[in-house]
Amino acid sequence: MLKLSLLSFLALFTGNAAAETIAVVGDSISTGGASHSALFFDIDRMENVFTGKASLSIDQATLDFLGKEGLQAPMPPPVRLGLSPREFTHPLTWIFNSFVASMSTQYLDMEEFSWGNLLGRMRNDTILIAARDGEKSFQARQQVDRILDGAKDQSLDHVFVFFTGNDICASHPTYITSREEYVSNINKAVRYLMKNAKPKAGALTHVWLMDPLGVSQLATSPAIQNKKIIAYGREHTCKELQSDQLDKVMAIQPEAVDVKGQAELTVPETKGGRLGLRAILAQIFQGGPYGLCPSLFNYHKTGSLEDLTPVSNALAGYREGLTELAKNLNDVSPLYRVHQLNAPSSLMFEAEDIGNDCFHLSVRGQMKIAKAVKAELKEKFSL
Repeated sequence: MLKLSLLSFLALFTGNAAAETIAVVGDSISTGGASHSALFFDIDRMENVFTGKASLSIDQATLDFLGKEGLQAPMPPPVRLGLSPREFTHPLTWIFNSFVASMSTQYLDMEEFSWGNLLGRMRNDTILIAARDGEKSFQARQQVDRILDGAKDQSLDHVFVFFTGNDICASHPTYITSREEYVSNINKAVRYLMKNAKPKAGALTHVWLMDPLGVSQLATSPAIQNKKIIAYGREHTCKELQSDQLDKVMAIQPEAVDVKGQAELTVPETKGGRLGLRAILAQIFQGGPYGLCPSLFNYHKTGSLEDLTPVSNALAGYREGLTELAKNLNDVSPLYRVHQLNAPSSLMFEAEDIGNDCFHLSVRGQMKIAKAVKAELKEKFSL
């Protein structure tokens, strides 16, 4: 994707030199990942998306919803910042990361629906998104490099830091990012920004450390658990999808079942060159939401809230750590003000707020975050 400089973005989309600028650091919550209504855990539907047979344009229901919220289409997209050259470690790693970033941007993310873009449109600000799907707090400094490149090393008006999901997702609870690691990662990233971004004359840069969402509700909320979605060619509930107990008939042949009764994830040979894409999709989807976050969705195997204790403790630790970090970072530079935003942690989501993958947020869920942040900015900081 072509990367625009900050000044080019302002001139092209707003024509307003006084508009404030927002940069967003974080994970797939901040990219609008899986927020489009056309995205499912379904190989046929996703093949249509990847081959252009299914449109990722904004559907009428979403247009009506955004219109009721005072946002009229077409909304100017935010600037999606590319990888920084300073992230380069090895040619093959660079090629792979660039490919994944390109695929996510084109087919899996809807940046226009991300909370940061919705917030920016409500405030008439401009938005730079450094966030990337799958990234955790330890990659926050890399994302700052993307901001420095996109803004030509100039400091911005607002930088939001919002890591809310991937840090608590792990194959085993012992691998969840600890409070100490989480706080240290964000501390290093913010200090790196302060050191390397050229200050704006006569203006402060506000850094907003956002409390993580209460993600345990994805696995425990009755409304979310009973949400009906299409997955692996059939209708299921989110509970069934998250539990990783489905017969995943992802191949063309539904009769391909092994002796244990579990559908094989093999893709038969096809004509027309589709085999490669379907094989890739099969590998991506075979784990379902459980494969994306075993430490969260393992709860479904026992139904015991004790299984969610490591997740809840980690989130509580992150929030407490951000409180201390905001106080400490305010002593670093008189050109920066660091704040903590509590609003995200108290948000409760309904079925309509969750995407069709039963893991990410829909545009309605993204709007809940945007409105909550906007209200807290106004109430506590008069912004």
